[in-house]
Amino acid sequence: METAIDAGNTQTRGLREETRVLGTLQAQSVERIRADIQALDGGRLYKGMVRDILPGEIYLSRGFSPSYSWDPVFNEYSTNIEGPKIVRVYQSNDREAMWRFQADLDQRLYLRHPNIDQLFGVCTSQHFPALVFHSGSHEKRMPIDQYIDTLSA
Repeated sequence: METAIDAGNTQTRGLREETRVLGTLQAQSVERIRADIQALDGGRLYKGMVRDILPGEIYLSRGFSPSYSWDPVFNEYSTNIEGPKIVRVYQSNDREAMWRFQADLDQRLYLRHPNIDQLFGVCTSQHFPALVFHSGSHEKRMPIDQYIDTLSA
């Protein structure tokens, strides 16, 4: 009888060990998946400052009135990416527009002021260059060009 009990105990110990090993492997897998997700999410930063947004993540809603944001090199639209945002889409087939896109991006990347919309992200696609701004109250804020004009006046 003792041999049957010993065999049962040995089998139980084996099952416990197997369960412990599988639990450890599963915990390691979950941690690896978490790390991969964080790397993907955190790794999509442009110059470590703002989100690097893919064109497929941007769904344009209504455009803004030309009296507020008329410029021949870009159009502005509202969108919702983690809350209300403003998307400034540059004309990708125009050399001047692409120069302005890069200049505006460089200017806005580190700019912080309560009266100027803050840069949330950038889409650097050749076919859809766009700046995405934080804004729940875009109409209340002053475009940077107007703000700079007030400084020189």
